[in-house]
Amino acid sequence: MFGWMVAPDPNDATLYGVEGSWNHTLKDGIKWSGAASWNHTEQSGQPLVGEAKWLMTQGVIWNLSEAWKMGANYRYQGEIITPTSPITGTSTPLESSHQLNLTANWSGLGQGSTLQLGVENVLDHDLRYPSTSSVAYPEHYSRPGRFIWVGIDIPL
Repeated sequence: MFGWMVAPDPNDATLYGVEGSWNHTLKDGIKWSGAASWNHTEQSGQPLVGEAKWLMTQGVIWNLSEAWKMGANYRYQGEIITPTSPITGTSTPLESSHQLNLTANWSGLGQGSTLQLGVENVLDHDLRYPSTSSVAYPEHYSRPGRFIWVGIDIPL
């Protein structure tokens, strides 16, 4: 799939970009999917705050057996322009970020139940969301580092 968007705005904002996504079976039991986008956003000739030019995700799901499934997901987010501080008069962009997540599922519990184990942010990168206020949150919103979780799905 491929897309193109142009969105003129009465407030002198300009948005345009390209996005593509794909799904492919590499071989029996292994599926690869992904998406990538490039966006250009500006208002009155200045970059729009809070937007990344580049976003990308890649994922692989491997069905090891009827009961076991494993997955890996990679996410890239490009540099994000942040609000200008009224105190310093400057803007400090958020650096680009990389995130790798892993999951394992076992459906051998019976009656449709599934046990799940996951690790988010495997590489323990410093991930941040942009704040709309450079005064209230000068360091922006920090996301947790590496996070390990366990879950169980039990149909009722």
